Amino acid sequence: MRTWFLTLIALLSYVAAAQHPAHNPYLVQKNTKGEKLFFIPTDTGRATIIRTGYVVNESGQKILGHGLQYPYPLEPSPETELSGNFTLYGGEDTSEATSGFSYALYTFDQSGDFLYHPYFYDNGPDYRNQGTQRIVAKGKMGLVDRLGKIIIPARSYTYLDAARWGLIVACRNCRAYELETTGNSTRTGHEPAYTKESYDVYALDGKMLLQGVPYPSLPASWEAAQELIRSKGNVYKDDTTVQRLRRVLGALPEIGHYLEAIGPRTAQYRFVLYERPSAASPYYLFGLEAYRAKHQQALIHFLISPDGKEIFNVRNDLQLLMPYASWKTLPDEGKFKEQW
Repeated sequence: MRTWFLTLIALLSYVAAAQHPAHNPYLVQKNTKGEKLFFIPTDTGRATIIRTGYVVNESGQKILGHGLQYPYPLEPSPETELSGNFTLYGGEDTSEATSGFSYALYTFDQSGDFLYHPYFYDNGPDYRNQGTQRIVAKGKMGLVDRLGKIIIPARSYTYLDAARWGLIVACRNCRAYELETTGNSTRTGHEPAYTKESYDVYALDGKMLLQGVPYPSLPASWEAAQELIRSKGNVYKDDTTVQRLRRVLGALPEIGHYLEAIGPRTAQYRFVLYERPSAASPYYLFGLEAYRAKHQQALIHFLISPDGKEIFNVRNDLQLLMPYASWKTLPDEGKFKEQW
């Protein structure tokens, strides 16, 4: 749980019903020259982990106006660089009473354009699972990839399971929350209210693999999920290039040192393919995942070129690329030790 973010609850109202906004209420002007963007806090004198402010480019031009909040703890500093597609809290359109979805989170691109509302989960933006993130719009849930491309439109389904084993389970009549109005809250937990109806199953690229299947009959293991993916001829199945790139990543000395230092001794490790090269990105996206019993967790993410010569460690919600030559440390060891 992101316990450091519980104070956010006092700042957001979940009472008013809201719809997915058709415009960007915070845009002042677009970042047309492609300059770096920075979040400028305006409450530097206050002892708070939730920082309110605005967004400027390198020239000092205001791109997104006042009233936005940075969704992660910030050290006292005059500015914080915003990488790739970034998410901030807005001060309006907070909740929809019917579904319980919050629309207080806004994801923007480097031009300042509004892209989508991430699903509000565990006191913040939905975690990235296997390179994907859930989004919400008008009471429906969808899915986007690392670059913000729509994989499953927020149009038909009221709930999507987080990606697991390379699969996404979609439900047309489930609720993301058990709804119960208590004080100013219309939500009571993260567990979905499953129904007895059938479900659709998608691969990470948005291809439907199964349609109208009962929940108990869904793949219940990594091996079963991979067999399903292979049987449908999905583009995420292994080929000689993917196998070769796995060997390249596995041979990096930093990976061996990392797992020796913090890896759970009883876990199995796999370099799992999340994303193939496209017109938007020339790289493969892999996650180093640890499996133990039924528990699965991505430890580190990598982008790698098809020839294996360019390698990046991907951080900051899969938006910040750290070239292999400049690696200092892999993600914090203490954090992963604590989680395991």
